[in-house]
Amino acid sequence: MMSQWIENGAFLLPEHLPISLYVASACLSVLDTLGYRSVFWKYPNDIYASGNDFNSAGKIGGILVEPAIRKDSDRGLPMPGWVCGIGLNLLSRQTDSPEGALKRDDLGAHGQNALGLSDLPKERVSGAERGGTLSTGPLKLAAAFAGKLREVFLECSEDMVRLHLESRLLWKNRWIVYSLSGRHGVGFVSGLGPGGELRLTDSEGQICFLGAHVRNVRLLTEAGSL
Repeated sequence: MMSQWIENGAFLLPEHLPISLYVASACLSVLDTLGYRSVFWKYPNDIYASGNDFNSAGKIGGILVEPAIRKDSDRGLPMPGWVCGIGLNLLSRQTDSPEGALKRDDLGAHGQNALGLSDLPKERVSGAERGGTLSTGPLKLAAAFAGKLREVFLECSEDMVRLHLESRLLWKNRWIVYSLSGRHGVGFVSGLGPGGELRLTDSEGQICFLGAHVRNVRLLTEAGSL
């Protein structure tokens, strides 16, 4: 688990997309570099591992972005910004899907729905750690996320972030069911809207957009049930 502070004004913030989408894009990019390419983003803030059978998708992480105010230690002034949190499942192989554990090839060469500590890089460091001890995999991973998040903010347009997440959108071109304001709905996932909302086509062919307050997004099975 890691958190990254983003001060208001540190980057040119997106006009339409929420910051959480930038965090998700950075997270997927870092996992790509580690060889975890069968990892998908479940709207609005979950990271899932999946193979060809999306029914057996398993959650391996989550993203949380919250506005916060910290105190400037030098000037004593309040500094508005955001705390961006990422949690990844490094050990457990459990899945929250009713079908049970994922197939061994669902994460490509790694064959599990968790990031093994042995899979993450270790290297000798000096200065910050006494005696030049080995930095652990999770610490390297956190540093990689922080660097990638900065890169995404500085170098990626809103369209680039949206297209990246659409290409890794869990259950894209599939029927889902969801809860919204206490009511259930059914829709066909076609991508993301201009503001990063989930874009659906309902059973009557009408386009609709679901914001981050949508709940219980699940795949609709062939039998018409969850």
